[in-house]
Amino acid sequence: MKKIIYLFIFLITLSWCSWKNINNNIPNKNLSWWKIKMTDKIINKAVSPEEFKKLINTWKYTVIDIRTPQELDYFGYIFWMNYHYDMYNTGDVQKILELPKDEKYLIYCYHGNRTAMMREYMIQNWFKYVIDLAGGTDLRTQQGNKLVH
Repeated sequence: MKKIIYLFIFLITLSWCSWKNINNNIPNKNLSWWKIKMTDKIINKAVSPEEFKKLINTWKYTVIDIRTPQELDYFGYIFWMNYHYDMYNTGDVQKILELPKDEKYLIYCYHGNRTAMMREYMIQNWFKYVIDLAGGTDLRTQQGNKLVH
């Protein structure tokens, strides 16, 4: 009986070592999507208008307005905006997906509903740092922050 137990333990150890060696010899194993997702820090959240303003002032983020051109013309925009893309225009959404994935992005719309959807869409398409303005420009202006025309 002892011999059978020792043989069983030996076979388990042998199979574990073989599996580990095979797994270590996989070419480009660091490029597998699940390892990238598990090791990279993903920033995916909505922040208050005060926090959004602080992040803009660090100059480390690219600011994207995803409202329609009509909203942009009527309401104005945040002074530090880098890009304007209409979320309802598929060509503009494609342009967003062509932006560098490793940069840090702040996105905003009028109420924050579209940016929540766009933020999730960008994260699903391998963007690492996407933060949106909770409550959108509507809440931001209610708190006394001005938009530029």
